[in-house]
Order: sequence, then structure tokens, then C-alpha cells
Amino acid sequence: MSVVSAKTTAATPTTASSSSTRPAKPASERVPDSKILTVTLQLVPGSTVSSSSTHSVTITDSAKIAQIAGTINALPTLPSYPKTYCPMQIDGPYLVLVFRDSASGPVLAQVRLGTEPTGRCSGGVQVIVNGTVEPQLDDAAQPKLYSELMQSAGLSVR
Repeated sequence: MSVVSAKTTAATPTTASSSSTRPAKPASERVPDSKILTVTLQLVPGSTVSSSSTHSVTITDSAKIAQIAGTINALPTLPSYPKTYCPMQIDGPYLVLVFRDSASGPVLAQVRLGTEPTGRCSGGVQVIVNGTVEPQLDDAAQPKLYSELMQSAGLSVR
């Protein structure tokens, strides 16, 4: 599912489970309706990305924000498995999405996801809603989510 074709919005009151073995997410774990979304590309120290690249963008288009929040909210909760040691795992680059109601308002939700979808050495999508760390989300069924969010936000890396 691409970000552009996401049908779920942040205002949808019900949650769906991706399978019968995963419970639906409660409303408290969902990205709430927001008016401002800042998307930041966090780079690995020593990255070869040029300094002319765009690294952060603020989105105020309510339809686009609802669409992105809906895509995040549609992700199922990652099952709780023991952590796997991954010696080759690199911390970054990753996207950080910060949802607010105003430029100076409190953070309503923060989402962090990496370039690789959830898998053996990827810990899932990290979510904080109203200051509470929520269970991680599973983006394995959407391997292009990172690049689609980059494109939707208008971020580029050279």
C-alpha cells in the first residue's frame, strides 16, 4: 500500500487488526489528528549525503497529514519477540515524523522508521503518542513505506 493510496485516516475511530493473532490497536496508540507535521531525515554520522540535500520539511496540508497519519495508524503492532542481536545493524538513516497542532505546541506523536522494513535486524516502527512509548509497529508488509514517505514529504537525498 502506498502513502498516496492510503484509505485510513487519523480520524477513523475503529482499528483493524492485520490478522486474527494480532489485537487491534487502542485509540491511545494511534497518531491523533494534527495540523502540523515535521518530517526530518536523520543521517548516520559520516554519511556521504551532500549538504545540498533537504533534511527537514514541515507539512501543513491537513489532507496530506491525515493521509500519512492514516498510513502509520494502519500498520499492525509488532509481535513481542525476543530481541535479536544484529552486529551489522546501522543506526540510520531514518525518518522522524513529529505531529503537532501548532508550530509551538506540544508534540502529539512522534514516529521513527528506518530504510529497511521490519525484519530480522530491523526493530519496527517506533511510536510515541502524547509522551508515551507505544508498542512498535510492523511495516514488513510495506517494504516501500520509507521511500514513499520521503517522496510524499518532498524530501530528497543526493
